[in-house]
Amino acid sequence: MIDIVMWQDIVKELKARSGLVLMYLAFGEDCPYNMAETFKNGLIPKHGWDEKKVKGFKTLMLSNELGKLLDKMETNGLLISRHEEEGRKRHFYHLDPMILCEFSSTSKLFLTPLNKIINIYAFLEKLEEKVQTPGNKKLEQREKELGDYFKLWSSFGTYDYNTFILFLEIEAEKIGMDDMKDSLRKFRYQYSNFDNVSREIDYQDWINRRAKK
Repeated sequence: MIDIVMWQDIVKELKARSGLVLMYLAFGEDCPYNMAETFKNGLIPKHGWDEKKVKGFKTLMLSNELGKLLDKMETNGLLISRHEEEGRKRHFYHLDPMILCEFSSTSKLFLTPLNKIINIYAFLEKLEEKVQTPGNKKLEQREKELGDYFKLWSSFGTYDYNTFILFLEIEAEKIGMDDMKDSLRKFRYQYSNFDNVSREIDYQDWINRRAKK
């Protein structure tokens, strides 16, 4: 098990591309090939990703390199994977919901109450309904649905763990899950106390920037 204060360090160690992967997988599981194709068509100037900005994310467009990153993220407790045994036998990855739960390094136990864990699962299921995986819709349709998100993500100055949590916080507000939004906000502020280096993002500033998109 991993101490909560390590999530930010793990994402930082794997570089900003892992933070972007977390936000992408918030909308459901996917396999390396489909993800690479979606990133290739999403990280473009039309969406605000110029050559300078996209430089650190080019490995996300290569399925083999992306697969290696996804394996590292799974090893570090950020993701869970499953194998599709029929057909093309693809390897799918999705978020491990426990990365949104508090964990005590002293007792080695997760401290999040069961009702909140259930709420986390319900929240992620609602996000998955917003942007269907290629298994349910054509890849082109997924890319179209994610287009606005690639535009939003291009405006971010950082792609760390706090940014990921804040992104989920905004999505919770959009789908009317106020309890989840409040829980994520408290979680983010609590977590930021452990990380004096990370830049704290102002909530209202985030709202204002998002409204301009």
